Amino acid sequence: MLTTILESPLGPIRLRIEDEAITELRWNTEQDPGAEPGKATDSAAEAPLSPDTVPVRSPATLSTPASLNTPATPTITPIDDAMAHPLVAETSRQLDAYFAGKLDSFDLPVRPAGTTFQRLVWHIMQRIPKGHVRTYGGVAEELGASARAVGTACGRNPIPIIIPCHRIVAANGKLGGFSASGGVEDKVWLLRHEGALL
Repeated sequence: MLTTILESPLGPIRLRIEDEAITELRWNTEQDPGAEPGKATDSAAEAPLSPDTVPVRSPATLSTPASLNTPATPTITPIDDAMAHPLVAETSRQLDAYFAGKLDSFDLPVRPAGTTFQRLVWHIMQRIPKGHVRTYGGVAEELGASARAVGTACGRNPIPIIIPCHRIVAANGKLGGFSASGGVEDKVWLLRHEGALL
């Protein structure tokens, strides 16, 4: 597992890569010991993968029921300079392009760990185009679930921005919560950046 810190307009974000896929892109509110911008840490011993961990490399893999039950195997990639890792460099490049307004959708391998329901919600998030929003209730109706369950899945999204949980809002015009250190204000910033809010 490789962990590094990337800078963004909303503050530092922690990137974790495992088996050549992004497993986490978190707001760096809880800094890893030794994690610095552009430096990698070997954090494979932090937490074992759960049986619910599934390789999700593209939206098509979620539509294959067998892919929802395939466990992942962790690997350790110890390197001194995180930007030398091709996936770190490509993630940084795509995030920079996104924040510069030059990228509408991400093309990165992701593997979010979560329940089957959470992964289905995250798959729907990935289909929401930049500049658009959906409601918690609309997603819930599509899945035959409650809006609260969809909101909980949004809050547990381990790869925000790339899996755009900020594009799901409440039906009453309120924004709902957001996991970033700036909370709803960061959600507003992202939606304005994408042209979904004026």
